Amino acid sequence: MGSLAAALIVLLAGPARADIASFSAGAIPPKGTLYSDDGYHYAYLASDGRTEAWLVDGRARARGEAGTLSAPAALSGNGGVLFHFVAVPGGWSPAINGRRVSKAVYLEIDQVQLSASGRNAAFAAKVPEGWVVVSAQGMGPAFPKPPLLLRVSDASTAYVVVWSGAQWLYRDHKPVQSLRYDSTSFSDDLRHYGGSWKDASNNFFVEVDGARTGPWKAGSAPVFSPDGKHSAYLAGEPPAWYGESNVVVLDGKKYPAKECYGCALILGDGGRAFQDKTIIVVDEKAQIHEYFLNGKSLGRSPSFGASSGGHFGLTVLGAGRGGNAFVLDGRPAESGAPMALSVHALVFDGESEYHYWSLGGKTLHLVCGTTQGGAANETRCAANAERLGWAPAKDGEPPSEPVSAQ
Repeated sequence: MGSLAAALIVLLAGPARADIASFSAGAIPPKGTLYSDDGYHYAYLASDGRTEAWLVDGRARARGEAGTLSAPAALSGNGGVLFHFVAVPGGWSPAINGRRVSKAVYLEIDQVQLSASGRNAAFAAKVPEGWVVVSAQGMGPAFPKPPLLLRVSDASTAYVVVWSGAQWLYRDHKPVQSLRYDSTSFSDDLRHYGGSWKDASNNFFVEVDGARTGPWKAGSAPVFSPDGKHSAYLAGEPPAWYGESNVVVLDGKKYPAKECYGCALILGDGGRAFQDKTIIVVDEKAQIHEYFLNGKSLGRSPSFGASSGGHFGLTVLGAGRGGNAFVLDGRPAESGAPMALSVHALVFDGESEYHYWSLGGKTLHLVCGTTQGGAANETRCAANAERLGWAPAKDGEPPSEPVSAQ
């Protein structure tokens, strides 16, 4: 594994071409770093043994003595809100950007969630009566164990708990219905939900908003497009083997899929479902996935992104004259592009610009590019990097050691 890890890190840290703008965003963050949805910010807890601090984009957002900030946290979609916890007598109390925001004290904290805008937060907390969910909508009833799943939108909170041996769906702390699912999923706005399960005869079933399909040879919980207008799931039908998917069911219609066990789906606002097959996993930063559309391979890459207008992009190994390439809508668009990290999806800024995280030596890089031949150093991405004080990266930086790939 050591030689594989080193080889993969070298690929990820290859030199950038001059026509792609890369910016040095600081030292490579540790395992467990939080990344904002917009792909521009990151946060992690740093400690020197005596003190610790939550750093956002390399700058301290919250400070304390060692052990006083080490509960879970969440970062808003634009990086402006860090929702975390501070140690107080008797347990933990919630805080935002270093300031305590409640007098409540909880024994333990789990599953911290923050909506994209930062207006709604939720978390599971242990109190003397058991585990409760706390959010902007109030506090729910106590259960013996934390929720199986907890999600938030700007206006609502949803979670799944086990009560008397059955799973129950709660919305804003009120029970809605019992669930039979082995796996549950929600749309970003929480208006849609679904799940998959297997019966005693090993038949798979899938539900989307209460509409059931099956039996299948395999079935995954549905995924929803960011705008909530589309849903899709993987399923298996003959001649598929048990547990093998060979079709994508998109908005109720079947489409061909690459035969696969344990694959995932990425669904864009444009209504196209991309299949994600994991090939290599070294750690959270260094992975290789193969992506498919309608059963046909789009290439192997650490990361993938889809725009709201239907574009899709990925950095593909060995796809360009420079060794690697940024591939746009299935065609190489930029040869010699730095490889993306697996920690976050590639992000489109509208339809003409994109950005992603990459490695450069021992430095985290923000890579900016365009889809229409414009100057990469004049993009919104480059303007954000300049605002954050990140200098243009130097070409030819040596690859880093595989920091967490043992």
